[in-house]
Amino acid sequence: MNQLQTEPRSQTSSMKLGNSKIFKVYSQAFEGATGLRLSLNATRGSAAAGAVPVVLGTGPIAFLHIWTNSDHGELSGTRFDAAVTLVKTFALQLGELAGRILLEQQAAEPAAIGKAKQYIMENLDEPLKLDEVAAQVRVSPFYFCKLFKSTTGMTFTEFVNRQRIERAKRRLLDPAERITEIAYDLGYQSLSQFNRSFLRIVGESPTQFRKRMGVGRANHQRVA
Repeated sequence: MNQLQTEPRSQTSSMKLGNSKIFKVYSQAFEGATGLRLSLNATRGSAAAGAVPVVLGTGPIAFLHIWTNSDHGELSGTRFDAAVTLVKTFALQLGELAGRILLEQQAAEPAAIGKAKQYIMENLDEPLKLDEVAAQVRVSPFYFCKLFKSTTGMTFTEFVNRQRIERAKRRLLDPAERITEIAYDLGYQSLSQFNRSFLRIVGESPTQFRKRMGVGRANHQRVA
């Protein structure tokens, strides 16, 4: 079953996110720094400043809502925009956490797949071929292909691409990083190949992603 089609499991993931330690710690720190409260809901709902989606694959599984705390007064437009950028960055982290939770909900992972994932994550910047990874975990390519798909819900190639794109999203938050350098550093053979993969997985181009995340604008402004 494809990872992006497991709606009931995604809903479970969103519930776990709301109860996770990382969300509780971040929301407390966010309120202390900005005077704005943060909540996590499975539906968009309504909030004065809208909602920031937590995305798994190409679709949202939950929404971060920003609420004004009357005890702290209103933030200026610039400071509020900076706060929204912080929340968007945090939403990326929650999306990654949701992916891990979803995988944990699947059947017990065979040792060969666990070792293969570790090898993949350690070599994302290198050309990764199914035959070579299968050899690393001492199984035949045919068996590895079937086992990987049944365990993760994704083909080997799709899994590698998604991990590379998740790493690229983090690097794109640094305005000093060039998109071309990110693409080649992560093992893509061309910028166009990287752009196609990014668009297919994220639903927008790397440039559009940066614009939506406020890279180069609100990222440089502090919330006092």
